[in-house]
Amino acid sequence: MPGAGEFGANGIRELDEDTLVINNSTTGGLFAVDVETGATTEIPVRGKTLTGDDGLELRGSLLFDVRGSGSAVVDLLRRRSGDWSARWLSALTAPGLDVPSTATLVGRSLYAVNARFGVADPDTATFTITRLTVQAS
Repeated sequence: MPGAGEFGANGIRELDEDTLVINNSTTGGLFAVDVETGATTEIPVRGKTLTGDDGLELRGSLLFDVRGSGSAVVDLLRRRSGDWSARWLSALTAPGLDVPSTATLVGRSLYAVNARFGVADPDTATFTITRLTVQAS
């Protein structure tokens, strides 16, 4: 996998019993990983180049790719039928979303953790979680 020896692979989720999905914050992109062999295959994403990826959350065919660099957004992707490729649908963001690092789904809400990279004093920094509404699709 490109960038595997660098600070790269971040988010990880199970796609099915034989395959994991990971993202790469250094080179960008999504990768399918065979759980038996460790072999990786890039997952094509139509409509968007993914960079600065961090956390991943999966619900059915929807994959939430938490991106904490560039603009603070969560990319919403949909699995294409029959293969592991994805189509970029939209970006979720909110005024309180600073530098998201990971997220979890609870009902129709995605809760994103705001990382505190670059703050002057981490000991006095405020740590927050931002709620994003997930539209039914």
